[in-house]
Amino acid sequence: LRSHIVAKSPFLAGHQAFVTEQYKSALTAYQTAAAQPDAPGELHLSIGLTHLHLQQLNRARAALKRASDAGVADARRILETLSP
Repeated sequence: LRSHIVAKSPFLAGHQAFVTEQYKSALTAYQTAAAQPDAPGELHLSIGLTHLHLQQLNRARAALKRASDAGVADARRILETLSP
């Protein structure tokens, strides 16, 4: 349980940075949260969306694929829209 709580703090910091359009800070926080062993797949969705805002399409696709592979349906739908 403790590691899950630790993983949430950077996630929340990332979310706060994202909604205030501080995308580089958001990405750093999300990546810190995603480094936790029990990080949820939704973190990779957040990382992918942040990469999109930073206009880093290949990195966005990679993160969204990872989220999709973890079963995050929203990531799969977004990934489909980015396919040529």
